[in-house]
Amino acid sequence: MVAASPKLLQLTEDDIHRWTSQLMRALQVPASVIGRALETCPQLLSENTCANAEQMVYFLVEIGVRREDIQAIFLIRPQLMYLKVERNVRPTAAFLVQEAGVSPQKLGKLIR
Repeated sequence: MVAASPKLLQLTEDDIHRWTSQLMRALQVPASVIGRALETCPQLLSENTCANAEQMVYFLVEIGVRREDIQAIFLIRPQLMYLKVERNVRPTAAFLVQEAGVSPQKLGKLIR
């Protein structure tokens, strides 16, 4: 895990506890789910990820993804949680709806 993200060595125990707690709260998942996601995506342990995760959850719910499905999405693609919604995700979603003809109702299903 450290080889994939050497910045982990700079984190204090307090940083790790604070950020995992924030992710658990934002995603409404238990610590074991956060641990499994960190195994494949240690970059989740950053201050920006916590804010981005909250925005991503809000966005996913907004486009019709059920809260129950967010945990599964998080485990399959944890890197989604550190994308910037306003800069990356929302413009892509708008393109898919406006230019590519994807219906807004199907957008949430594409992500699942």
